[in-house]
Amino acid sequence: MADFQEQTEGASYVVHAKLAKVSLIGMGLATHLGLAETLYTLLDEMGVTLVCLATSQVQVTLFLAASWGKEVVQRLYQVMDESTTHQLEADVSA
Repeated sequence: MADFQEQTEGASYVVHAKLAKVSLIGMGLATHLGLAETLYTLLDEMGVTLVCLATSQVQVTLFLAASWGKEVVQRLYQVMDESTTHQLEADVSA
């Protein structure tokens, strides 16, 4: 059961006590070079430490401290061009 859940601007996230799961999903990940670099640069600038990272051709999933969940999603929207990101979904799970 989630401790907190919210939907905003096409992104949803669920916060559990300690861990956030943020996923970027879409074909743009496979066809637009530089998106991963943009993501990692953003996380570094924010000082976010990843607990775990999982990738595929059309998805990047980050696990990080729950306290960063909402802010990371908001910042991703600011830096990623919506035309190259077909769907951005963020959810947090234990």
